[in-house]
Amino acid sequence: MLAIRRIWIVVVAAVLTALLYTLLLLIPNSQSDNDKLSQQLDLISQLLARDIELVRAGLVSDFNAAPERLDENWLNQQVELSNGSELKLNGLVHRVTGKLWNVSAGFDRPDQIPRKLEPKHWLCQPSCRLLLSVSRGNDELIADIDLQRWLLIQGNKLGLSLNLAGATRASLEKLEASTIEQNTGLYFSSRQSDDWDNASDTVLEGVPMTLSGQFSNPPTIAIHWYVLLSLLILSLLAMALLAHLYGRRQLRWKQLFRQLEKTLSAIESGNFDVVNKRLVGSMQHAPELARNFVRKLAIYGLQDEATKATLAQISNDKDWLAQHDGMTGLANRESFHQLLQQTIHDADTSALLLIDIDDFKEINDASGHQIGNDMLIKLASILAEHVALPYRSARIAGDEFAVWMPGASLEEGEQMANKLLEASRQIMLAGDNMLHRLSLSIGVVVAPEHGNEFDVLMTRADIALNYSKAQGKGRYASLRDPDLEGYLLKQRFMYSRVHSAIRDQRLALAYQPIVRVNDGSVSHYEVLLRIEDEVGNYVSAYPLIQAAERQRDVGVLDKWVLNQVLTLLMQMRRNNQNHRLAVNISGQSMSDAQLTETLLQRIEFSGCGPDLVVEITESAALENIGLTQRNIERLQALGCQVALDDFGVGYSSVNNLLSLPFDYVKVDGCFIRKLSSDDAVIPLLEFLVTISKLRGFQLVAEFVENEKVAQQLEQIGVQFAQGYHYGKPELGRLSLDVSDDVQAQPGQLQQ
Repeated sequence: MLAIRRIWIVVVAAVLTALLYTLLLLIPNSQSDNDKLSQQLDLISQLLARDIELVRAGLVSDFNAAPERLDENWLNQQVELSNGSELKLNGLVHRVTGKLWNVSAGFDRPDQIPRKLEPKHWLCQPSCRLLLSVSRGNDELIADIDLQRWLLIQGNKLGLSLNLAGATRASLEKLEASTIEQNTGLYFSSRQSDDWDNASDTVLEGVPMTLSGQFSNPPTIAIHWYVLLSLLILSLLAMALLAHLYGRRQLRWKQLFRQLEKTLSAIESGNFDVVNKRLVGSMQHAPELARNFVRKLAIYGLQDEATKATLAQISNDKDWLAQHDGMTGLANRESFHQLLQQTIHDADTSALLLIDIDDFKEINDASGHQIGNDMLIKLASILAEHVALPYRSARIAGDEFAVWMPGASLEEGEQMANKLLEASRQIMLAGDNMLHRLSLSIGVVVAPEHGNEFDVLMTRADIALNYSKAQGKGRYASLRDPDLEGYLLKQRFMYSRVHSAIRDQRLALAYQPIVRVNDGSVSHYEVLLRIEDEVGNYVSAYPLIQAAERQRDVGVLDKWVLNQVLTLLMQMRRNNQNHRLAVNISGQSMSDAQLTETLLQRIEFSGCGPDLVVEITESAALENIGLTQRNIERLQALGCQVALDDFGVGYSSVNNLLSLPFDYVKVDGCFIRKLSSDDAVIPLLEFLVTISKLRGFQLVAEFVENEKVAQQLEQIGVQFAQGYHYGKPELGRLSLDVSDDVQAQPGQLQQ
């Protein structure tokens, strides 16, 4: 056994050595041959271009010195004179005002030459030819160049096979051509072969004609190649022989595994009577190294009822996994659903808690999924400690958990929520250079008061959960909360106003200037949505936008705002105005492929991309980095600039900031307001200024409210600013007599 193993190692080493040596010999030679061929093709291509220019210069000289009316003898004489040169003429055609006049011998089908020709024309009808055209007043002399003869001569000199590859596609219907040309349609040619190399550039500028070639005689194979090939063949034969020697041993192992597989099948099915018999058969087929293991398994593995009970439990693992979450060991959504439906009518009242981990996505993004998984397991351990039978807990999905409390009242459900919140506040996990505290939001409902079906109760619990998050997270909310009913009514009312506000024309746009910090001149305006309230005042539409986002219908507002902005930009263009407007597009719209396509088509149709800045919120941008990058590139291809809005208000990542090609990054006002009171803000802004210079984007500071902050921003190097110090959002239309570089003064917006 040891000798065979040593032989195997020697053979493998020999094979690897042969392969390595072969590669070391092959790669440089192949690279050297390819480089040599490429250099020769480049030189020949330049030589051909030079000869073509010489022939054309000669034609111009001869044509200008020729009689006014050329006869066939003159044309034939010019063709015969070119026979002594390497680049000769196949034939000549003389045309006057585009009509055929005289043709020399050797010119094939001159009636198919298009009337309009470039000075150098690469044409296929169907054979490919290079036509040189020179003019003298209304006279035109067209020469057919014998390129194949030139290539043959040059190739024989260098031991190469040369050809011209290229493709010409031209619709002759667009040219002033004869009926024959029009019927021919599209001419094209491609003589390029996959195993031929091409010159770096085309032979002539503007003419799709590329020189390609290969060595006429393949390189001879040196003797060391035969030696290496023989060594490789001998090594492979030796490996095959060794594999055969191992074959009999492998067969015995395969038979052992087959018997063990049948044994496991018998255990899973509970057929313990045949297990010992199969183990004995396995021992007979086992190689010597495995016999002791199988013998002990047969003796000790299946002798008593306790072992049989254990095996029966193992056989039921599949059923257990089908009803439980593999990571936390809690019940899964399906089994929780069944439990709730089975027990909901057994008690007068029962409580349901829906639990969600706050900012769970940010934990995963910041410190990785392993920390996120650890957080889920910690929460599962809290539930296992505090939720005892007859109560049950489950992992519903992702970072959502639920607790079902049969027979419990709403008060008892709230008490359980308090216990879970208190326990969660003690949990902290160390991530990448940061600590993550376990924070929960909980919604509490009871059956049958809030519903007696699983889906109804889960929906009501989700409403309470969202309300608890809206109140600041890390807390619970129940449907009896006195503020919750008002919250629900407000959300429903606001959502009902989305479409009615558009229908009744109660929406309007306000404009706030974004200025250059160094001189206070206006760079562009941000467009803000306003809605008319009950007394006729226009107020912020932010609650309206929030309600539409919760109903997944915010796209209707995005489309309305974008239509208004594009219409205004087109009107200003007709009046020779040069304003730029910044418009916010919600994260929901940017993640909806169909809606995004609609918005991009409208921008492209308007032609106002260069006058548009599209602002994307940080949370939306970081939701799907790949999708965001594609959308930014498509917007920039239309001429738009793209801004990252509210940088710093969410979970910021400089790495993500560096990976996306933004034109502007807007620093959220929560930093700017602390500029005078918090010493840590200045280094942060200086760092962002440095990054902006390296990555080529501009910084915009939001919520600049006084001159002191403006001066600090200028000293730090922030390029742009926005806030009440420079101008409040004003309702109305942009004035049509204001340029981009004027100072931001009241009256730039017409009421």
